[in-house]
Amino acid sequence: GTHADVVVVYAQTEPGSGDPPDFALGNCDTQRNLSESGRAQSHRVGATFRAHKVPVQAVLSSEYCRCLDTAKLAFGDIEAWPMLNSIFESSAQNDARVAALKQRLAQRPAIGNIVLVSHNVNIHAATGVSPAMGEAVVVAPNASGGFDVIGRITHDAP
Repeated sequence: GTHADVVVVYAQTEPGSGDPPDFALGNCDTQRNLSESGRAQSHRVGATFRAHKVPVQAVLSSEYCRCLDTAKLAFGDIEAWPMLNSIFESSAQNDARVAALKQRLAQRPAIGNIVLVSHNVNIHAATGVSPAMGEAVVVAPNASGGFDVIGRITHDAP
């Protein structure tokens, strides 16, 4: 089959947007985290991939706890990649993060699929797509330098 990059937005979280004022990477107590339904949703993401026998070569995640937790619960073996961290807060890193995500998405993996767990704002900035929480979007680079959505995988509550 074709090899692609799959972009996943972290699963359902506690209410709100952004993070508390005392937010600190590496300290989940200061962040907006997955809700119980989000944890269940993350398990379903992984189960859906396994049920469809989607080969996963690597899973890269934002360093935010809600992304790491989504990735770990869905796929188990993951790697944190700071370039997937949220651009929700304005930061000098934002342009670099969007550029890095676009560059990563433009490289088709030789085998399997690369799963990137990030934030809606990042995915939208890089691809023009706004996935829902817990939604996986399969993208492929197109001739015009943008991305085509070649599939969407939603994981609704049972």
